Amino acid sequence: MNKIICNTNNLLEQTKPSIVPVEIPVTGKIGFCLYNFDVAEPVDAYSPAELLQIRDSIEQAINDNCKVSEMDGQMFLWNFNL
Repeated sequence: MNKIICNTNNLLEQTKPSIVPVEIPVTGKIGFCLYNFDVAEPVDAYSPAELLQIRDSIEQAINDNCKVSEMDGQMFLWNFNL
């Protein structure tokens, strides 16, 4: 499982929004932890282009780490590499 780092305008790599896939201990299924997505001030807000990058990163995280069978009722939202 790979950590996905969103390509936003943050200067420091460790402050960029990131998506980390994890195994949920109770169910054994995949889950995702989101880091550095909060912005405290309007000056730190995400631009529309950055939001699209975040959307693409979420899609990549799902496609790289999930099986079609784990996407109950939501398969129409994502492109799968079958």
